This record gives sequence, structure tokens and C-alpha cells, in this order.
Amino acid sequence: MSYFDEQWYLLRYPDVAAAVKSGEVESGLAHFQKKGRAEGRLSCNPGPAREVAEANKVVSARVCHFDRLYVTSAGTGLIVGWIDNRGDSIQSLAFAPYVGDPIPLGQQVLRCYRNDVIEKKPKDERNYDYGLWVLFEGLANRLPHLGGHIRAEFASGLDSEIAVAAHVVPPEEMRGRVLDAVGWPTRLPSSPIHLGKTIGPILRRLNAEVIASAKVAAPVVHGKRLRAPRLSIVIVYQRIESMLRQAALLAEVSSISDVEFICVCHQPEMASAFHAMADSAHVLYGLNVVSVSASNHLGFAKANNAAAQIAGGKTLLFLNEGVIPGDRDCLERALHVALQVGEKDVVGAQLLTEDNSIQHIGRSFKLAGCADALWCNDEVQKGMPVGQLSGDALLNVDAVTAGAMLVQRGSFLDLGGFDERYLSDEYRDSDYCLRARGAGGRIAVSPSMLFYCLESGAAFPRPPREWAVSLMDQVFFNETWRSTIENSRASTSN
Repeated sequence: MSYFDEQWYLLRYPDVAAAVKSGEVESGLAHFQKKGRAEGRLSCNPGPAREVAEANKVVSARVCHFDRLYVTSAGTGLIVGWIDNRGDSIQSLAFAPYVGDPIPLGQQVLRCYRNDVIEKKPKDERNYDYGLWVLFEGLANRLPHLGGHIRAEFASGLDSEIAVAAHVVPPEEMRGRVLDAVGWPTRLPSSPIHLGKTIGPILRRLNAEVIASAKVAAPVVHGKRLRAPRLSIVIVYQRIESMLRQAALLAEVSSISDVEFICVCHQPEMASAFHAMADSAHVLYGLNVVSVSASNHLGFAKANNAAAQIAGGKTLLFLNEGVIPGDRDCLERALHVALQVGEKDVVGAQLLTEDNSIQHIGRSFKLAGCADALWCNDEVQKGMPVGQLSGDALLNVDAVTAGAMLVQRGSFLDLGGFDERYLSDEYRDSDYCLRARGAGGRIAVSPSMLFYCLESGAAFPRPPREWAVSLMDQVFFNETWRSTIENSRASTSN
């Protein structure tokens, strides 16, 4: 201890007081320096000394603050707070739980823009990301000893140790908080690689925990369940109000009486209204509808896989909720195509926008224009006028969109369906196409399978949350398929 309390020392050690009184030593401090330290004597009252030492460790509230620590029972943690480290950069950040070793957090730190902090700063400091959030793992064996200290070391040598209590939340709430966090505005956005490698794996494991605990309700049959439908159409609805519009247009297609619709609700809180809407689709338009709901948000991959499990047809046609028939015979041609292709083949449709330009007629892969050089989806001829392709001949492509994808049910299930580790709807279809090709299947587009995509013409900017999740999926897609794509390019060029 650097502090010495003369009065306390003499009261604590009467022998030293006697030595001072007799003139044997000059003072208590002199005794401590010559003999007391070596003898293990204390220089001051240890209680107040500890308080002083702890107070010196705490950084001023003007420099940093940690709002909350959220923890799941499986050991995932989320720290939310802010740090003003413009003049004194952070050298290290760690979480020291009450039980176990400290967990380094440096590589997991992400910054964000916080209006509540900005309001307390001068006007010339408003373009700075004070916000801080950290997603990490490793707390599974530390419960129920909840909480600990967040330790920060700054370049100046200043240390901070702030106690935080843990708030236990269910996995679904944690997933929602993390998805909100990745969508928070930031002045200095993280690179896709950093986001994908730090947040992506933890968020995928958290998402797997949520969907594993989800209870898929027994399917509700509206009308008569077909024993052997010629085709099972699978549609996952985010906006249930689009169901009747889509049903009204599909009801005009020929041979619709031999087709079953497996409709999945993507919003658990809307399950009752969803089943009522599905019943209306049957009553008003005569469609054979089977509606499915779950206790939690399943994600597109899991929702489609669950629908495929209960489908009665040998052939599946996956459609997005905004896709409508391009003509009266589109399903007949889809069935004709299904009879001609192999068991593991995947066939996409020609998708047009409302202005008759091409939205999708096959997909290739291209390198994104960024320093990380990630492969991304490239829609072939998107925006071109209709009529580029026609006839019944299939066009070989690298991948097709699940917005209108035809597969054989048995093969789809054998290959494991869509990979449920994908967080968004953007790469799960390309991933499945590459797996199907690896199993010997053909990936192609049939121009005769004509549909319209009513939502593709909108040019609104993507919300930050969707953008960030898409980047994480893009990194995961590249980790899985980069070598396959590059080898395919190399063999083609040779």
C-alpha cells in the first residue's frame, strides 16, 4: 500500500509507539520503512485503503458506462454500453465473472452511434461512435453465479473495473436483442469478414438453439387433404395479408384442384389470424390448403423444411409470398418439367417484375466489389426486357432462387433441405443448389415456367439489420463454398 497512516500505525502497534516515545526510532514511518514492511505490518487501515484503491480503478462516468449484461442459460453473453476512448485508446477489454477465468473481449467489440450519449457531448463531438456492444460465449459453467466485472485497460495505463449484474433472458429474446444490435447505426461499419467471423458463428448457434426449442404445431387442414397431390406448393408468409391476393390469382391456374398448398406462418403471434386467412383461401377460392405455425420464429430455411416434411406430393414448388402465376398454364408446365428432370435436379422459373423486365432467370456468382473479395449472388440478365429466352429447353445455371424453385421431395429431404444455419433468405437457395450439384443433380432454369414477382420492382434501401445479417450469411457461404466456386471457374476457363 502506497499510503501510510502515522496515527493509525502507532495505535495499531504499541511497541512501535513505545520505541518512538523512547527515541529509539524517529517515527512510525521510519520504523515501517526499516523493519515494519519486512515484518508484514500494515501501513494503514486496510478497510479504507481498499476503498481508496477501488475508487482509483473506476473510470469517471464521463468516460465509460456499461448499461446491461444479458446472459442465456447456454452461456451466451451480450454487454451493452459506451466508451469515450478518443483521447485514451482501449488496449484490452475483458469480462471477469465471479466464477472462473476472465474472458477476453477485444476481438468481439463492435461500436454504434448512441443518441443518448451524443446529447451529453459538445456539438463538435457528434460524429463519433460512443456506443459499444459485445457478444461472447463461455458463461455456461459460470451459472448461477451471475455477473462479474468488466475490465478495461487504456493506453495511458489507466485501468477500469466496473461491476455488472447479469440478467438471464431466454434464447429468443437474446436473438432479438443481437439482431437489433447488428442493425444499430454506426459511423464506422465493420467489414463483412469481421462481422461474419465474430458475430456470425455465435448468432448461428443462438439461432439453432431457438429453432430447436420451437414447437411446430400440428398442421391444420382446410377442406379435404389430398392423398396424392400432383404438386405441393410451399409458401412461407411474413405478411399474412398477402395470402388472399396470391390465392385469388393461383385459383385461376389450370389443374389447381390437384395441387396442395403448404402455407407456413413466419410470425408466431399471428398464428390464429393466419389459420383463419388460410381457411378463407379455401372457402373463397377452393384451394387445398394446409396451414402450419410454430411457437417461435423458425427462419425461412427451417420453415420450408418443416413444410416439406408434411407435404404429400412427390414434387415440391417453393414460392415466395409475392410470386404469382405468369399465365394460366404455368403449373401444368412445371409438372411437365418435373417429369423430364432427374431426382436430384433443381429447376428454377423465369420470374418477371410488374413492368415485364427480368427479375430472375438463373443465378451466377461474382466477386463483390470490396477489399474482402467475397463471392455473392449475381442475378443473370436482371432488368433486361422479357423475351430473352423462350421455349421448353432448360438453361443450365449455377443456382436458382427459392422464390420459384422446383425439386423432388425425396431428394430434397435426403440432402437435408435448406441449411438452417443461414440467418436470412439470401444464400440458403444457392447453398442447396451447390449441394444438389455435388450430389450429381442438374441446376437449370425453365423459361416456360413463368411467374411474376410483385415485390421485386421496389428500390427501397435495405434496413441495416437485414444488410448486416446478409453480410454474415455471405461470409458463411464463402467459408463453405469458396473453393468449389473457384475450382469451377478455373476448370471452365481451361
